Amino acid sequence: MTQMRVTTRRVLIVANPKARGYAPRKLATIRDALARDGVAVDLMQSQARGDIERIVADIGSGFDVIAVHGGDGTINEAIAGLRTIPAPQPALAIIAGGTANVLASETRAARDADAIAATIRDGLTAPLYYGLANGRPFVLMASAGLDAAVVARASPRLKRALGKWAYVASAFALKRRTNTPDLIVTTGKEELRCRLAICANAARYGGDYVIAPQTCATRPGLALVVVTDDSLLALLRIGWRMLSGRGLDGAGVRILDVSEATL
Repeated sequence: MTQMRVTTRRVLIVANPKARGYAPRKLATIRDALARDGVAVDLMQSQARGDIERIVADIGSGFDVIAVHGGDGTINEAIAGLRTIPAPQPALAIIAGGTANVLASETRAARDADAIAATIRDGLTAPLYYGLANGRPFVLMASAGLDAAVVARASPRLKRALGKWAYVASAFALKRRTNTPDLIVTTGKEELRCRLAICANAARYGGDYVIAPQTCATRPGLALVVVTDDSLLALLRIGWRMLSGRGLDGAGVRILDVSEATL
């Protein structure tokens, strides 16, 4: 992994105050710690979906580091904004929040405010890779089938109330309805018929649970996870294997290394 160091003089903290785990005191601690070391810090908050992307795209080029406080969706917005900035782009830092914040687990990002401030100040960076789905970046995964339906159904209000259990509640609600249609996924090498497909840029799913050990957001490459049976019993079996740390490959699941996939 190639690491580089940036000189941290100006930091922009972008925060989603509606995200579960929003911590204004933590942000203040980080801001004060950086200010004591002579680092100028600006803080901007989103009011609606898409604000983070617009803020980063509009003013991000004037900063050395963009520090994002929110969930994985907030981080994805920041990455979309960073893509529009000509090189050299600001570095990205994570101030974990949100329902799961899988990327923070994937990158082993610091959680303590003082440690986060020290990481930003020191400026040591590592590469972060992402995929594209219909032209939009995804740093974790893009999915189709039940998984995508569950994520779409879990409203911000439900996630604030239930945390990760919001996705479980949504999954059970959806399984009471008609099953999702079959999916046909083409990888360039073969055509696959399945019930659920996840194109993973990261190893982890839903927190610190590994579903695609051969990939990582800090390395190039994607993994395609296809599930051929999305019945309740099959999903419970997959969930148990995931929670217990056992591999998913073979439990009605195939995991393939891919560079692209078409649905």
